Amino acid sequence: MATASEAVDAAYSTYLNRTAGATGKAYWEKTWEDDYQKALNNNMTSAQAEAAATASINKHIGGSTEGKVYAETGITKTAIEGTAAYDTIDDAADWYETNFTADDPNEYATGTRDEDWSAKLSSSNLENYTQGLNKMYGEYQGNTVGQEGLEWWGYQKTQAIDHYMSDAGGNYSFDTASKLADFNVSEDIKANTGHQNYKKFGSIGYGNPLEIKTSVDDHGDITTEEVYLNLDPATNLNPTGTKTATQYQIDADGEFVVDDDGNKIATGNTATPYSWQYVPDATAPGGYKITPVSFDTGVGGSVVGHDYHMDNYVTDDGTRKTFQYPTTGLQNVDASQFTLAANDPNKLSIAQWAETPAGKADIAAGSFVHKNKGFKVVDGKLVHTPSGVDHTIQDTNLGLGIGEEVPINWGGGYVTTLSGAPVPAGYTPPKPPIQTTGGAGGGNTIINLDQSQKSTTAADKAQKLQDRSQASGEGRKGYTTNKYKPSGNIRTLGIV
Repeated sequence: MATASEAVDAAYSTYLNRTAGATGKAYWEKTWEDDYQKALNNNMTSAQAEAAATASINKHIGGSTEGKVYAETGITKTAIEGTAAYDTIDDAADWYETNFTADDPNEYATGTRDEDWSAKLSSSNLENYTQGLNKMYGEYQGNTVGQEGLEWWGYQKTQAIDHYMSDAGGNYSFDTASKLADFNVSEDIKANTGHQNYKKFGSIGYGNPLEIKTSVDDHGDITTEEVYLNLDPATNLNPTGTKTATQYQIDADGEFVVDDDGNKIATGNTATPYSWQYVPDATAPGGYKITPVSFDTGVGGSVVGHDYHMDNYVTDDGTRKTFQYPTTGLQNVDASQFTLAANDPNKLSIAQWAETPAGKADIAAGSFVHKNKGFKVVDGKLVHTPSGVDHTIQDTNLGLGIGEEVPINWGGGYVTTLSGAPVPAGYTPPKPPIQTTGGAGGGNTIINLDQSQKSTTAADKAQKLQDRSQASGEGRKGYTTNKYKPSGNIRTLGIV
């Protein structure tokens, strides 16, 4: 029978091409032993339990960021130092050595974060992450990072750096740990709702503003101002989404030709109509106005699909239409201004949530609901339940309900069908309520069975809102519902 020690040693050798440090080995040996015992408790034989525990360890360690880097590039701990493949914008050794503020190094490996994570942020860290995270947002979402994104990913990056520098994480240098952390964050952003929709539609609208410090009042509270970051130069200024339009036969009157079953007849031609141009405009967030590029249907140009997209695309929580922005007083700033010397008049300072009066009040009350939207809290840890929506297939963030479809007729026979979440098994659409009529003197009770009637009762509206929320963007993921046991060697603290 293989021991936990042997299984961990073999996994490190196979998937990381190195030996385990004392802390890391102890951690994964315990994980192996726990998995082994659980398998025995589930009536497996010793051999089956050993195989299950070993397979789990291999999956954990091989699926870590370090394991993925080694599998994809052959770069090991000793070889990764100084490689160009993981160079980052904020690769500043002087800052790392003098100003980096570490958080709890154990949270990252567990795959979750504490409920009060937002009270533990370092402003210095966030300011030094701003340029790198803004670059990722430009590349993967076509917009700029805002306050919520900066704080969320900034916390993950700090946790990851601290972990990779620990014995359990491989004892990497500060510089290499930062590069690995960036690799991890970028993979999480690419798996997120925004990136998936950006790939499909070519644009998801403008980013959110940042809060900067302007002064301190008589009570010691900071005053703040909203600004937007300039769009990073890495952003594609002429993107085209992968979402297709299918051409169907039309007659001389421009009507669709249908077969005997009433179905439209496809010509065999398809196109990708969602193209955009980012036009320089200082009055728009990021310094560019996102402008539709007319789709040539063969009988004229069309932006009907772009218009629908811009009118309906909302943030993951549904609180803001992302193509809308303030028409007056908008200010764009460069991310490099956050890393200027303190005495530089152009230096900007992040005003993190925990420093604002509202944040201070929430922290004093022990409430973090404003920073943990979409999560439940179990024993002080964030727990997220995925919606089950596949954002690569369903057209999320457009307010479409369960089973709802919207055909976009571009003209020239070209149609794009937008689809909400699929109808789950056992789902019953909301029924209109029983309506009664009659005055004070009594009257007949009328039961309306017209299923096509639109109800406007509060209950019906609540059901419709629930339907839409299930089909909307999935805000955050990356957290295990198992409170204590991670499902990976280096589980991300990211949102997917």
